[in-house]
Amino acid sequence: MQKIINIVILLLFAGQVLAQQQDTIPDINKDTSAVMLSDSLSLPGDSTMVTVDSVKLKRPRSVVDIPIEYECDDSLMVSLETKNVYMYGSTKVKSGTMNLESDRMQIEMETNIVYAEGTEDPETHELTGTPIFKDNKDEFTAKTIKYNFKTKEGYVCEVNTEQQNGYLYGAQTRIHANREIHLKNGRYTTCDLDHPHFYFELTRAKFIPDDKIIAGPSYLVLLDVPVYILGIPFGIFPASKRRCSGIVVPKYGEESRRGLYLQDGGYYFAISDYADLQLLGSIYTYGGWGAKVVSKFKVRYKFSGNLNFSYSKNISGMHEFANIKGANSEVTYSSLNSYSLTFNFNQDPKANPNSNFGANVSYQKSRYDLQNSTRLSDITRNTTQSSVNYSTTMFKVVNFSANSNMTQNFADTSISFTFPTIALSVSKFFPFKRKVQVGKQKWYEKIGSSFQANFTNSVDRINDTLFMKREMFDKMRYGFNYSIPLSTSFNVLKYINVSPSIQYKGRIYPNYVVHYMNPQISFGDANSEQVKYGVDTINQVKHNFEFSTSVSASTKLYGIFNFKNAKHIKAFRHVLTPSIGMSWRPDFSEPRWDFYRDDPLDTANIRRYSIFENGIYGYPPAGKSAAITFGLGNNFEMKVKTKRDTVEGKYTKIKLLETLNFSGSYNLAADSCKLSNISISAGTRLFDKVSVTMSGSLDPYQLDSAGRRTRFYLFKETNGRRWGRLTSASISTSYAIDNKTFSKDSKEQSDSEKRNYGSADYDDEAEVDEFGNIVATAEEVEERRREREERRKRDDGEYSYYSVPWSLSGGYTFSYSHPGKQAAVIRQMVNLSGSVTFTDKWRMSMSSGFDIQEGKFATSSLSVTRDLHCFSLSFYIIPFGAYKSYNFRLSFGSALFQGLEYKRNQSWRDN
Repeated sequence: MQKIINIVILLLFAGQVLAQQQDTIPDINKDTSAVMLSDSLSLPGDSTMVTVDSVKLKRPRSVVDIPIEYECDDSLMVSLETKNVYMYGSTKVKSGTMNLESDRMQIEMETNIVYAEGTEDPETHELTGTPIFKDNKDEFTAKTIKYNFKTKEGYVCEVNTEQQNGYLYGAQTRIHANREIHLKNGRYTTCDLDHPHFYFELTRAKFIPDDKIIAGPSYLVLLDVPVYILGIPFGIFPASKRRCSGIVVPKYGEESRRGLYLQDGGYYFAISDYADLQLLGSIYTYGGWGAKVVSKFKVRYKFSGNLNFSYSKNISGMHEFANIKGANSEVTYSSLNSYSLTFNFNQDPKANPNSNFGANVSYQKSRYDLQNSTRLSDITRNTTQSSVNYSTTMFKVVNFSANSNMTQNFADTSISFTFPTIALSVSKFFPFKRKVQVGKQKWYEKIGSSFQANFTNSVDRINDTLFMKREMFDKMRYGFNYSIPLSTSFNVLKYINVSPSIQYKGRIYPNYVVHYMNPQISFGDANSEQVKYGVDTINQVKHNFEFSTSVSASTKLYGIFNFKNAKHIKAFRHVLTPSIGMSWRPDFSEPRWDFYRDDPLDTANIRRYSIFENGIYGYPPAGKSAAITFGLGNNFEMKVKTKRDTVEGKYTKIKLLETLNFSGSYNLAADSCKLSNISISAGTRLFDKVSVTMSGSLDPYQLDSAGRRTRFYLFKETNGRRWGRLTSASISTSYAIDNKTFSKDSKEQSDSEKRNYGSADYDDEAEVDEFGNIVATAEEVEERRREREERRKRDDGEYSYYSVPWSLSGGYTFSYSHPGKQAAVIRQMVNLSGSVTFTDKWRMSMSSGFDIQEGKFATSSLSVTRDLHCFSLSFYIIPFGAYKSYNFRLSFGSALFQGLEYKRNQSWRDN
């Protein structure tokens, strides 16, 4: 039988060769629209049919240049009279890069044409196994396909294809040899549903692969309702997988301050695979305008960054009101020019592991964000930070860095600029440590040292109008600073850690100052005989230094109290961390150091000034110091029985007070007021959710009538009732909870629960007995696990109340300041923020705050977003305050239609 089948197929191919030599291939462009594939696939009424089951055939190379392979799962029939091949059941045809799959297929050997269609269910009338066509990167599905292998042309009914930015459908489609597709009565959409929410009805269209879709007269269909008013005479939809240049559609709207507008419209340049460029512009009906240059660049494994320069001329109100005094604020005329420059550059760590270069530059003129931005964070920002830095590591232990920084303050229009700051440091090393360790380590081998050096050139708080001008460079200060610390640590009596250290610092400045009497400069009353001194700057390089030594010791003490008869409490633990130290430093204001001079206005020669008072790194301190430092740290914990008290011997730790610290110092070398303020700090977590931190400072001395400290202790004045005066205090609480906070972790189930409901840990596999026989399938095991989990939740009351993702955070801050006799300053603030994700599509978030002392709300906001599949809805509102505003927006989800949207808003600038 197999031999007979092979002979029949060879005879069929021989006839095809003769037909091929006569060039009798018909043109499918003739009457292709009238082809009905259901008729084409009907069997001929003759007896020249041979049926072959589950056969895979290959045509000889003599017929066409590229072999054609046929394959089907059901059956294959060959007609000797018509020289056609009929295939049924998951048929596949492959020719070169072309692949065609369908449930039913017919191949005409003489014409090299293949017909493909699906199978219709007689009851539901639904088609299954519809054709799927693939050729290189092109792929589409259709109801019916007629395709010529040799000419690469075809005709398709009801084609569906996915492009880079959307989905294309065509009722009648013709495929050309150059891969272009012409279609009639089609539609284009970015909605991925079989029944899309919207689409553009295309009367005629041309699809150019990897390029674009050119459409004739088209109109929008929204929820199956044609919107003819939004029709267009023609349209061009990008369909390229490559980045392409094109027009950026502007946003439109209205402001009472600047009038109607078109914002951020322009042109996008796809320069290369590594960089792009946008040139955007804005225009307002009151005469204002703006321009932007936006560029991004990235080279993989090397660097990335972006550049954004924006300029705007904001004109508010009508020009007719320019000279009207006291005019209504809604129409008052004003004009202001502003600009903004941001630049970011980031080096990829893989480019050079030993060095890094980065830049983050942000500069604004006339508060550009305040005039143009719509983001609340930009509007309320008072400062900007810029930095350019480079760092590298040499010889594995030497670190070098150079950076420049700038801080722009919008409140007082000042700028602080540093250019450059150069730092060189050597990692800690142990000069006395043996290269080959033999025996126990000696104490001197633990002595370690390091080296740090810095050079800085900076200017502080100058007006931004002087930026990069001569006045700015004249006010710059620069200097060189270095330090060499020497330290070690060792244990005494096994539990006491002792850490001695020596610190040396040096500074080099290019100049110093000298005060002198100047009777020509007076102050106070005009008739006063008092005079003021003048200041001279001596341009001479001068070096100053300071050194100090210190030693400290600390240990830990544990106190544990066990409760024998307590029902729920097992033990209480108190950890004390006492520390004591001593430091010494000479008086660098003495004449032998030549760092200080006598004040010319002080005839008693008591008051002195430092000749390095303008030094960028400071100057050596005055006054001898021989201070004893002390501190005491505390930690309180308790061990209690777990909530699930059915488990014997199961306890957990509770931190009552994580930290409670006291610290201070006593200067033996001071003439008076030797005891410093006592610092107190504490912190803990309540219910493992609320964080509480506290701090305060106590002054142990009395104050005189002028509010100055005296040498008398306060406890003497109050007969021991008060040991210190509270000069400052602060309390801060914060919490953050979410839907997972109140859920129960199955991993923490007790042994009793595991016995009652089964183990919480399971494997998604079948259950087998000791002989390897399957007792329960994987599905049955999973079903039993779900039943156990549901039963546990019912018993514990753990229902799905918290299955909706949500989060809530808030805080309270309290500050108190009372340094002298003046009235105390108290500030209290409460803040709250949270979000709720009702569904995968709905999300709401809010933030607010309240100043208790002022009795005012902080800037509060509420936002709601809804994902409408192929549409996006958002609503943002600031209901009250200086930035009262709202913004409602309904737009397409795809960036392709970003210009098509409906929005209503009110800017805070219109208040």
